[in-house]
Amino acid sequence: PYILNILEFNFSPDYLDQYKSETLIPIPIYSIFIHSFFFKFFNLYSFLILEFISLIIFFLILLNIFKRIGLNNTWSLLLIMIIFLIPSVFENLSKLNFTQINFNAVSNLYSFRFPRPLITSLYFFWGLYLAINYFLNKKNTLKDYIIISICLSLCFVSYYYHFVNLVILFFILFMTKYSNNKKLFIENSKYLFLSILIFIILISPFLILLYLSHNDFAQMMGVFDLNLERKVELLVYLLSKIFSIKFFSIFLLITLFFLFLLKSANFFDKKTILTIYLFFISSFISPFLFIVLSPSVSEIYNF
Repeated sequence: PYILNILEFNFSPDYLDQYKSETLIPIPIYSIFIHSFFFKFFNLYSFLILEFISLIIFFLILLNIFKRIGLNNTWSLLLIMIIFLIPSVFENLSKLNFTQINFNAVSNLYSFRFPRPLITSLYFFWGLYLAINYFLNKKNTLKDYIIISICLSLCFVSYYYHFVNLVILFFILFMTKYSNNKKLFIENSKYLFLSILIFIILISPFLILLYLSHNDFAQMMGVFDLNLERKVELLVYLLSKIFSIKFFSIFLLITLFFLFLLKSANFFDKKTILTIYLFFISSFISPFLFIVLSPSVSEIYNF
């Protein structure tokens, strides 16, 4: 329905003849509009065509990320295939119920389900690739910041969980690169301000839709207010998970792998490995930061 709504430029559709819609629907336009465009020309075949194109883009983004790490094409393609197959394997493992591990957390890594993660994960992996490039480049231009702002706006409208993770990562990288150089810090702060302005302009259509939508629609989508009591309750719950043996074991294991890869400097690029590790750090900071700053939340388990 959303594909047809965007195609008809109808953001207040009447699904029942006897009930007229008086408000707008906050459609996640940036994860839908590509399919709307292709649907105009290829009808239902557009889904098959875009699955094929999306798979190629997925491969190319990951191939470039692994090249940045220092892997050759053979190893890169092998790892891409593993990453592509992991969700299917874990989905089948979850059906066996032989362990308490939540395999569903991996099932949304990448698949052909539209629009998430078919489109949203492409934005996410693209953002990770841009973060690696941003950190590796000795000097970042205004063009770099504009491209990053476009990627972040796509993530924000499509799947804000990815947006929060990437924003924290880019902030850490920005401070790491320029906090000790006053001249470069001022120069890049100007670029940063312009990129934030572009970001606000790009997300404004969705924000308008959201503002003009009915509260009932948000409740239907599972959105609930975060008052002080709920914030404290969620933060305490997350802290209990952070200090659990399960989380500490995973954190220790990944950190040991990270340190091992840093010492393998002849084979792997240190900055790329550091960027990916910093993203890991960002991923468990993000729900805390979001809960503290956001007035509402929906399906927080997606973090």
